[in-house]
Amino acid sequence: MIKKIVDKVWDLIKKFTNRETVMYLIFGVLTTIADWITYLKLEPTGLSASTRSSLSWCVAVLLAFITNKIFVFESMNFKAGFVLKEFISFVSSRLATLAFTWLGTFIFAEKLGINDWFVKAVLMCIVIILNYILSKVFIFNKKSQD
Repeated sequence: MIKKIVDKVWDLIKKFTNRETVMYLIFGVLTTIADWITYLKLEPTGLSASTRSSLSWCVAVLLAFITNKIFVFESMNFKAGFVLKEFISFVSSRLATLAFTWLGTFIFAEKLGINDWFVKAVLMCIVIILNYILSKVFIFNKKSQD
């Protein structure tokens, strides 16, 4: 019984694991680390936590854009107008998922009283998937690179 479940989970992992998804996860972890380090390094500046959080989010999004463009989705069109279009789309999608996270946290943690760490973990998983789909389908779409 357990072997059958493990086999099904392993088949599912193999189905969704490829160079692109592995690179997305690796650079996602690095982006998260950059966010936390930036937040930590800004602490002695006297800036408020929300300001530090906003600035560290900006650093993380910029790093994510660069690494996603080059290493994850291999979008190699570097014409200024094209890169600007990708960047605006990327930041817009990240702002949308940021708003989704804020709203989800507000509703489920603050209004409904569900444990905020649980809510954060669930929302983080959803946002990772949403960010991947938005990046793959709408931002770094291979068909739009010509």
